[in-house]
Amino acid sequence: MKKNQWVIIVLCVISSVIVGCSSNHVKLQKASDYKKTKSVEYSLTERQCLMRAMYFESNRSSREGMIAVGTVVMNRVNSSAYPKTICGVVGQRKQFAPGVLTRPMLEKASVARVKEAADAVLRGERDKKSKNAMFFHTAGLSFPYKNMHYVRVAGATLSTKNVCMMDRFKFLLMTVLMMLRLLFLKNVLVI
Repeated sequence: MKKNQWVIIVLCVISSVIVGCSSNHVKLQKASDYKKTKSVEYSLTERQCLMRAMYFESNRSSREGMIAVGTVVMNRVNSSAYPKTICGVVGQRKQFAPGVLTRPMLEKASVARVKEAADAVLRGERDKKSKNAMFFHTAGLSFPYKNMHYVRVAGATLSTKNVCMMDRFKFLLMTVLMMLRLLFLKNVLVI
């Protein structure tokens, strides 16, 4: 193997270790323990941003789906790779539903349920099965990525929007492995 290929391999491995080590590894609370911990104060704006993400992304399918979406939002807030505020995370370009911060929440009956779920997430409740998931998408959609590791499907029925969660570590690991595999193909990378 050429010396340049070894250099690329070493750089890929080192960069993946640095990326993995630089993120905040937050120990998530058990849903049953959230009342025992100190509450963090969030502004009405932060609460509204979380409510909007939960409203539009979970399709109001179930409390479970809303809490799963809220868990991903809070995981991103606690990660050094994303903005440090809920509105910053939810407002990131092409990360959440189009118009998530501007469209009206028209289903008044759902707004009360979303508000309760958002308040629970802000008090520390998390979806246990989602753990450290940083990404989600609608169940039933097919993506060509082989580096997705699904850790959870949350939602009420097949006719509603479910949420698939992907573990960040597995996502990064599979990305690095695919990069390494590309290095061994001829004429793919020229240095």
